[in-house]
Amino acid sequence: DSFVNFIFGDDASGHEKLTEQLVSNKDLLSRKDSQLIHDLLDMDQDHLFEGWEPKGVNDDAKKQMMKDLHTLNDSYTGGILTYIARSRELLEASQRGENPMDGWTPSVPKGMNLDPETNPDQYLRLEEVAGDDIFKCVFVLVAGGLGERLGYGDIKIGLPSDTVTGKTYIELYCEFLKAYAHSPLVIMTSDDTHVKTVELLEANNYFGMEPEKVTLVKQGKVPALMDSSAKIALDGLYGVQAKPHGHGDVHKLVYECGKLNQWKAEGRKWVVFLQDTNGLGLISLPAMLGVSKQLNLDVNSATIPRKAKQEVGAIAQLTHTDGRQMTVNVEYNQLEPLLKATIDPAGDSADPNTGDSPFPGNINQLVFKLDTYAAALEATRGVMPEFVNPKYADSSRTIFSKPTRLECMMQDFPKLLSPAAKVGFTQMPAWLCFSPCKNSLEKARAAVSKGSPPACAAQAEADQYYVYAKLLRIIGCNVEEGATESYEGVPVALKPSIVFAPSFACTLTQMKARFPFPPQVSITRNAALICSGDVVIESLRLDGIAEFAPVTGDNRLLVQQCNLQNSGISFTPVQQIKGIPEKNLIRGYKAEILAQERNYKFTRGPVNTNNIAAPDGGCACTIMYAALTVTVRARGVISAKFCGILDVDGGVPNVCSRHKSHI
Repeated sequence: DSFVNFIFGDDASGHEKLTEQLVSNKDLLSRKDSQLIHDLLDMDQDHLFEGWEPKGVNDDAKKQMMKDLHTLNDSYTGGILTYIARSRELLEASQRGENPMDGWTPSVPKGMNLDPETNPDQYLRLEEVAGDDIFKCVFVLVAGGLGERLGYGDIKIGLPSDTVTGKTYIELYCEFLKAYAHSPLVIMTSDDTHVKTVELLEANNYFGMEPEKVTLVKQGKVPALMDSSAKIALDGLYGVQAKPHGHGDVHKLVYECGKLNQWKAEGRKWVVFLQDTNGLGLISLPAMLGVSKQLNLDVNSATIPRKAKQEVGAIAQLTHTDGRQMTVNVEYNQLEPLLKATIDPAGDSADPNTGDSPFPGNINQLVFKLDTYAAALEATRGVMPEFVNPKYADSSRTIFSKPTRLECMMQDFPKLLSPAAKVGFTQMPAWLCFSPCKNSLEKARAAVSKGSPPACAAQAEADQYYVYAKLLRIIGCNVEEGATESYEGVPVALKPSIVFAPSFACTLTQMKARFPFPPQVSITRNAALICSGDVVIESLRLDGIAEFAPVTGDNRLLVQQCNLQNSGISFTPVQQIKGIPEKNLIRGYKAEILAQERNYKFTRGPVNTNNIAAPDGGCACTIMYAALTVTVRARGVISAKFCGILDVDGGVPNVCSRHKSHI
């Protein structure tokens, strides 16, 4: 009786069958279990326990069910009862057809457009404005997803960002952060990715990051809901369906990790949020940071030009009829009806001067002023505004075609700020800052057929090569345009394949310093150039593949003059390769450096066909130039080893006493 009274209160009438089932299993339940069952029954969640079998039947499944319910209860701020109550409020509003945008009028917010192609001086100046603040950032990587949508069975951050070097996305990000004075990194994982993320980091020694500066926070899930009364959905008798709450949880997890005061004590000024597979995201960050400083923005959203009616969220300033204002992301399916109802009967239409929507497209890369961000987290504990998007089964709007859940979005954080907060944007061309890797080849082909970017692994890789080729052209180097080829029906231009490690250049300013005489640099359409570390290239004629890197991190490699020609690299379609790895299957090709290449041509002047280095003035040794330090490998790759040229068999050439000091 005491158990029944505890579970049901004073009146258990109407619960006779459920009472019998729970009493039968009461010895399996802890006091904490009983309390949670009591609370759930108070919220009309009887169905969760109506199918329980007598004690002795599937007892382990019952225990696991209670464990799952406790996990869901503990992971949601306020607990599962708060979640159910909030769900009912939002589902009732949805059932009534209420529009959360009612009363708001959109306008274009304050921001800045950057394009190093059309205005390189402005771009370089903003990199200068950022200055040392790039070393005062905290980085947050949202990495809770697997690569299933890509056709890739592992975690997305473990996917190679390019197949010439094989560098993964997480390795690329860590290299940028090392270049930024080993800035702290927070990685939000999920149940699907946490263990694999830890294993990847540990197996690779955190990719050179200081382990104590890497913090992993794991996102929980929320109960899935089966109808408009917010009944929790079951999976069989004892399974509790749960779904991700959305990437907005990252703010709550940053607050709970307890690092805010430490970051402020270290002199950190900014928090930068990154997506898991956008390899271009950090290239333009210094200039974006310059915009934040110049406009004194508390929140700065990276954006790209957006076509009218394009299925991309937009940054807009919203003004309510009661006088409230906020600058936030507005989803594309909300923007069109909002514009029609307020300022433009044509809806989301193009600006006649640009051909684009006047509202910039959000790419979910955000820069927060740390002081503003920390104050908002302290006030709200990082709990984000939520929404629900049920798919109704019929016109009654009570039953769902599939379970739904409450969601929250990272980019809605400005809704937590005071009206005095300055929220704006930095708009840049997509080639400079945005190339997501999210679609399978099948979905990429469908996107291409509609005139949309394929957003697949092949295109993301091609865009990483392209951005450096284009930036080289902007500073004055001669880089030929590569040809577009089709792989599995997706057209991409993979050449010239140019990869600059962050240790070589993180900014356009640094790139100019690495190529001090750009007219003396020529790269053909089929070439591949890989640079890392402290390398300065004064003169280069490249038709093939070359890799430049100093021997050690504290050495400089000065390439005063180098002409190199070899067979380079090939991107071979997967149909021509047996046993192709998954990382290549999702691209449709495999990068192959042509092995046993012997046609090396290094000269100080016009290409020499004798396959040997030209003499260095009156010197008898075989080095090309006193400051040129290279190794020639059989695959046609150059890296720094000796002050001289090794032949393809690995032999060390003679080096005269005048040049030995350079070894």
